[in-house]
Amino acid sequence: MDSNRIKDIMMIKTLREIQLKLDDRFKAYARFALTLALLSIGALVGVILLTAYTIRMDIAFMEANSMLKHDLIRGDIMREAFTYDSFLPALIILGILANTAIAGLFGISQEHYFSRFRKELEAFAETLQFHKPRQLGPLQDSAEDFIHLLSIRKQEGDSERFRDLRTKLLSLWPKGIRVYILDQVQFAVIAGGLAAYYSALCMMIFWHANSKIVILTSQMTQIKNVNASSFFDFQFGISETIGWTFTIIVTITSCLAGAKFSRKTYMASYAIRRQLKLFLEGNLSARISLRSGDPGLTEIKAMNSALDKIERSIRNTGSFVVKDKEEENPEAV
Repeated sequence: MDSNRIKDIMMIKTLREIQLKLDDRFKAYARFALTLALLSIGALVGVILLTAYTIRMDIAFMEANSMLKHDLIRGDIMREAFTYDSFLPALIILGILANTAIAGLFGISQEHYFSRFRKELEAFAETLQFHKPRQLGPLQDSAEDFIHLLSIRKQEGDSERFRDLRTKLLSLWPKGIRVYILDQVQFAVIAGGLAAYYSALCMMIFWHANSKIVILTSQMTQIKNVNASSFFDFQFGISETIGWTFTIIVTITSCLAGAKFSRKTYMASYAIRRQLKLFLEGNLSARISLRSGDPGLTEIKAMNSALDKIERSIRNTGSFVVKDKEEENPEAV
C-alpha cells in the first residue's frame, strides 16, 4: 500500500472521528434546546389549562346562582374567552423559538472557550513570550498562570524565582470542578428576561379570558347575586397567583437546565487544568484528553501539538525537574 493511500485512509479516519465528536455535541445542544422549548410549551399549556379551569369555575358559579339565560351560553362563554387577536399566537411562537435560539447560542459560547484557549496555547508555543489570554471563561486563571510560569521558565531557567512562584500559584490552583459564575449569571439574566417576556405572553391569555368573562357576565347573564363580581375578582386573584407561581418555577427550571448543561464544560475545563498542572509540576509528557461528548473535544489534537512544541522548547533550555520518563534517562533533558 503506497504512502498516498495510507494518508487518505488516515484522513478519512480523522474526518469520521471529528464527525462523531461533532454529532455528540450536536446531540447535547439539541437536548438542551429541546428542554428549554418543552419548558416554554409546558408553561403555555399550564396557563391555558388554568384559564380553562378558572372559566369553568366561573360558569359553575353562574349556573349555581341561576345567572345564565340559556344553557347554550356556556359554550359561547368558553369559545369567546379563547378568541384572541392574531398577533398573540405569533408572539408566543416567537417566544418558543427565541428560547431555542438562546439555548443554541449558550452552547456555542461554551465551545468558544476551548477554541480560544487552543489559539492562545498555539500562539504561546511559537515564542514562549508572556501575553495575557482573554475570554477563556473557566480556563482563564489557569491558562494565565500556565503561560506566565512557562514564560519565566524560558527566560530564567529553573531559577529560585520560578520555583517560588510556581509553588505559590499551584497552591492556589483549583482542586476540583470550578463553576464560572459570570457564565451562569449571563445565562440566568438572558433566560430570565426571555422567560419574563414569555410568561407575560402566557398570562395575557389569562388576563384576556378574565376580561371577557367580566364583559360577558354583564351582557349574557341575569345578575341576581350581588356577590358575583366579588367572586369573580377573588377567583381571578387566586388563579393569577397560581399562574405566576407556575411561570416562575418554569423560569427557575430553565436556569437550572442551563447550569446542568454547563457542567460538562466545567468538567472538561477541570480535565484540562489537571493536565496543565501536571505539566507545570514537571511531567512534560502530560497531555490533554477528554471524554466523548465533552465540549472542546475537536480542539484536543491541536492543543496537544502545541504542548509538544512547548515541551521541546523547555527541554532545550537546560535542566528541568521532571516526574516522568526523564527521571530514568536524565540525559534526555
